[in-house]
Amino acid sequence: MWECKCGGVNSDSSRFCQSCGSSRSISVYSKEKKAAEFKRHEDAREQRIHQEQQRILNSKIDNLKDVGYDGYWEYKVVDLLDNKGIVDTYKIAETLNELGLQGWRLKCAYTNEVGKNVSTVGVGALAGGVNSTVDQNILILERFVKI
Repeated sequence: MWECKCGGVNSDSSRFCQSCGSSRSISVYSKEKKAAEFKRHEDAREQRIHQEQQRILNSKIDNLKDVGYDGYWEYKVVDLLDNKGIVDTYKIAETLNELGLQGWRLKCAYTNEVGKNVSTVGVGALAGGVNSTVDQNILILERFVKI
C-alpha cells in the first residue's frame, strides 16, 4: 500500500492515485516506510547518546585515576511489581541471587504504592466493590568497580 500526497491510499500494484490521479512517483512515504525511517533515526540517536555517555564516563574514570582512586561505586535500581497485592518473595530472591552473581549487593529496599484500582457495582439496596493496591518493590544495589 502507498499513500498519495492527497491522502489517498492505493494498492502497491497501482501506478496512479485512485483519488486524485497523481502518479506514484510524487507520492509521500507509506506509514511503514515512515515508521522504519523513524526507527532508524531513533536508533542512531540512541547510539550517539550512548557513545557520549561512555565518553563522559571514561573521562570521569581518568580523573579518578589522576587523583589516586582505585575504583568507584556503581548503583543499580530494580523495580518489581507485586502480584495482586502479594509480594513475590521467590521473584525477589531470584533477582537478588542473579544480580549477586554479577557482583551487586543490596544497599536498600522499599515499597512504593503505585495506585489503587477501585470498582463498585450497585443495584437497588445491594452494592459490592473491589479495592486492591499495586505495589512496586524498589531494590537499590551497589557494587565496587575497580579501575
